[in-house]
Amino acid sequence: MNDVSKGSLSKLFLFAALIISSVLISILITPNVTFATGTTYYFSTSGSDSNNGLSAGAPKQNISTALTLMTAGNTILFKRGDAWYNASLNLTNKAGTSADPITIGAYGTGPKPVIAGMYKLDTGWTNVPGTNRWQKSINGSTSLDAYRVFVNGVPKQKVTSANDVDQLHEWAVAGGIVYLYTGSSTVAPTNVEVIAYNLLSVVVMENTEHVTMKDIDFRGGSYGRVIWVKAPSSHLTFDNLIVQRAVQGGIQIGNLGTNPDDTSNVSHITITNSLIDKVWLPQENDTVVTTGDGLFIHHAVDGVVIRGNKILNWGHSGISLTNYKNNLSGVKHVIVEQNDISAGTSGYMHGLDMDGYSGKTTNNIIRRNYIHDYTTTNHVLGSSNKIYGNIITGATGTVLPNHSFQPWGLDMYPWQAISGDNNTWMEAKDSWIINNTIAETDQYAIYLGDNPGSPSANKVENNVIANNIMYEYGLSPQGQVGLNVHPQVTGTAFVRNNNFWDPVVQTGDTNGKVARYKNYLGSPPDFSLNYDAAQLNSVCSSSCSGNVQINPLFVDPANRDYRLQSSSSATMKTGALSYHSDMDRGYSDFFGTPFAMSGGSIGAIQYPGVSRTNLSAGIAPTFSSSASDPPPSKLTNGNTASTDYVTVGNPDQLVYAQIDLGALKDISQVKMWHFYTDGRKYKDVVVQLSRTSDFSSYVTTVFNNDKDNSSGQGYGSDDEYAESANGKTLTFAPVTARYARFWLKGNSVNTNSNFVELQVFGTEPIAKLVSQYRDITYSAAGVNDAFPSKLSNGNLSSSDLVDVGTGAVHAVMDLGSTVTLNQITMWHYFNDSRQYHDVIVQISNDADFSSYTNVFNNDTNNSAGQGIGTDAEYTETSAGKTITFSPISGRYVRFWLNGNNVNTSNYMVELEVYGY
Repeated sequence: MNDVSKGSLSKLFLFAALIISSVLISILITPNVTFATGTTYYFSTSGSDSNNGLSAGAPKQNISTALTLMTAGNTILFKRGDAWYNASLNLTNKAGTSADPITIGAYGTGPKPVIAGMYKLDTGWTNVPGTNRWQKSINGSTSLDAYRVFVNGVPKQKVTSANDVDQLHEWAVAGGIVYLYTGSSTVAPTNVEVIAYNLLSVVVMENTEHVTMKDIDFRGGSYGRVIWVKAPSSHLTFDNLIVQRAVQGGIQIGNLGTNPDDTSNVSHITITNSLIDKVWLPQENDTVVTTGDGLFIHHAVDGVVIRGNKILNWGHSGISLTNYKNNLSGVKHVIVEQNDISAGTSGYMHGLDMDGYSGKTTNNIIRRNYIHDYTTTNHVLGSSNKIYGNIITGATGTVLPNHSFQPWGLDMYPWQAISGDNNTWMEAKDSWIINNTIAETDQYAIYLGDNPGSPSANKVENNVIANNIMYEYGLSPQGQVGLNVHPQVTGTAFVRNNNFWDPVVQTGDTNGKVARYKNYLGSPPDFSLNYDAAQLNSVCSSSCSGNVQINPLFVDPANRDYRLQSSSSATMKTGALSYHSDMDRGYSDFFGTPFAMSGGSIGAIQYPGVSRTNLSAGIAPTFSSSASDPPPSKLTNGNTASTDYVTVGNPDQLVYAQIDLGALKDISQVKMWHFYTDGRKYKDVVVQLSRTSDFSSYVTTVFNNDKDNSSGQGYGSDDEYAESANGKTLTFAPVTARYARFWLKGNSVNTNSNFVELQVFGTEPIAKLVSQYRDITYSAAGVNDAFPSKLSNGNLSSSDLVDVGTGAVHAVMDLGSTVTLNQITMWHYFNDSRQYHDVIVQISNDADFSSYTNVFNNDTNNSAGQGIGTDAEYTETSAGKTITFSPISGRYVRFWLNGNNVNTSNYMVELEVYGY
């Protein structure tokens, strides 16, 4: 046997130590990977169902085949850039599981795959002799009627007869034949989409569970809606979708209540990061009574998160949370947050319609939304609802006949149901309207009303209106007042520490009057009987106090920058009452800054709060076409002189400039200048933000004036504008994105595209609570924890615990969709200052945790089988344990325990997850 020298042994031991160290480092740092269950299938319109569909190179083709493969654990991917017409995904009785969901998504590059309940009429058009009118049958029919028609994505106005079609925006149908006008007898229509009477909803779900849909463009469908989720269904996710070109509604979720024996509900729904757009032509307002809700959550729904969506152009409301069925459970535990909601070109729309029978629409949270440029009040009825941190601005009364004229900010005004259960009244009670900024309303900022016929049990009662800013409210039949509490309201309304300010005194307004509080009921109204803020505090001193009339001195109210500034009064900056004991754990301002425990600001935005900066300064853009812009770039150098411009591309060419901010940011404002000396108007001005450089996913369009969709970025609802030295400022709800893209295609003077300056304003991403009301499952059987889970209900009492079993056990929280996470706080039973063993926290995008990342692990001997941890055990306290870490993308969070130093029990109290 050969001897081994001492030096050789040392080298051998060193080598072994290095191997062991590398293994340990791998265990501790490298994300863990195991094999996932289920199969991924690919589909393309150019594929064949004879292919196995297991790769992008051998895709299957038909929707009907895809449906047969939608089983637990499977993923169905549709090719980007492809479109399936006359299609419907009927997922009735389709069920995944919590560990093996069904996933429906996209693959490849380019625009989202289209699945449309529409007929595509591209070829076969014939000219009507002697006219510039063209005709084609719908799918060979001789009798089929149609609801709507789109040409190149642009909606058209339906007129009575074929002979009336003599404008580019008109169409008609007769005897199954569609008629369109092109302005030419030789140029036929192309890219024509028709929603006919015989089509089904594009997606139907009933008795459907654990399904995720993402990255799809759904269009058209039935008369009622594009996507229909019927009870019973649960655990459904709709993320990064486009839901558009509808007849009435976008996504409808609930129980219709037509069967009195069916009291089932829908639960655990997530709708995030999606564009929900009816796509509406202004002329369509002239021919129809506008109808339809972007999101219609009705009668029997429990546990919904609606976050980060852009919702516009609907004919009734952007989001409706409603119950008018006494035998059904109601609409409860819905969180509506960070959405951008506007009427677009629709002549009538509520931003929010929340109402319900007694005890039916309750425990819902409306926070941090930007509701703007709408026509009709936001209903905030129901009970025990919380409305805070919202900016509501731009209520302009509808001019359409047969529609309600209510250009208010918010209202609590119950009515008697005209459908559902007859003679039953809505309620509006026990709710909080706290820390909102309501501006630019044609009439009241807030209106509380009642009807003498409503029963006492449903009266407007015990509502808190506090810390709000009511700014620029118009003249109403009761005077120019921000708040109107009607004399028929017999219940208490607590009105405290609000600020009223309207800089324009209109004819007929009595000097300084800002509110009406149950004080007169006469005709004609006597404006002199209205109150200023001091009088309001005096006449109802038991429920009204601290209200003021102070110019808030916003940063830039003309461009809807409603932040306070250093010159704002101390009352505005620190004069808010604290409502933390009444609010939920996510109580934070419009940008996500937590409201101060004391001395907080009045309005939706805390001072000093966020400091919005020019994130794009000095960053050289990239261009879609040739551009002479050597560094340092003219477009981000701060020079807004019209002579300091860059021409991009060739004349009459669609071009863009793109800015990479280097990392995700919370973007809330854009300023842009184009060549402006002659006051020209640029065409196809489209501004988009995205998380991906190719703008294939998570795209938000914040401005679009392309009325013919020549840019291919969708039909725009914004108007062309004259360029000036002031540039164009766009202010919007914060969007988490890394890339900004600015489109142009010529102007009113010539066909050149001339950029001068592009500025993108925002902040570092602000992490917000994303775990509230989220679903939790357990590894141990028989855990006693009903929805809403004790672990995500905001109760931090050590007695509000869940016994999750003995041994190495875990709880898994499903956030509903992927979120960028950077902080977790957890509470375990803490009354005796115990220390828990094997505290492990893991984040994954996979329901089965086939791949995951440990962000905390104090299991030093791998007794839980999740790897050796390096974190220390700690003593439990009422403050919980906060873990911060570098941002990680994930949907699922797994929390382990394995007994403690007092006994073998595993008691969890609360689990909070923060992200953006």
